[in-house]
Amino acid sequence: GAGGRGGAPPRGPPGPRGAAAAGPPDGRWPTRVALVACASGDDARTRDAYGLAHAVLCRGAALVTGLLWPLPTGRWYRERLTTGDDTANDDPVVALTLAVDQAHESPDPVHSLSQWQRDRLRRWRTSQSLLDSPISWGGLLTVVPADGHDGWLR
Repeated sequence: GAGGRGGAPPRGPPGPRGAAAAGPPDGRWPTRVALVACASGDDARTRDAYGLAHAVLCRGAALVTGLLWPLPTGRWYRERLTTGDDTANDDPVVALTLAVDQAHESPDPVHSLSQWQRDRLRRWRTSQSLLDSPISWGGLLTVVPADGHDGWLR
């Protein structure tokens, strides 16, 4: 046969699949990694975690930003907004993603994200709008390793 069961050829090339295949050739990740996906930082709540954020730190990242809970989608927001102005086109998840990206480009990403969250809190307290609600930005979490140890929350 051609190497598979029943003479069928093997499916796809051997080696890692998914995110492991998309990683850099030496297996190390960039120093700053944003995992802007539902509950992507959830594993970082305890020191005994072995989830995605921990894995990225173990592969060389110096800082990982993720989320503690699932986020509503842009569609979810649009279905609930009844305003007649253009704010219905705003997407808090896009705003969060852009804020994380900008913060990771700054000299101090933790401070930058913290300041962005405080600004969002002030907006929400004034507007009480669903678009400014902490449901979209309150779950941001940044993990940094401390002195070569497992990630610590900062």
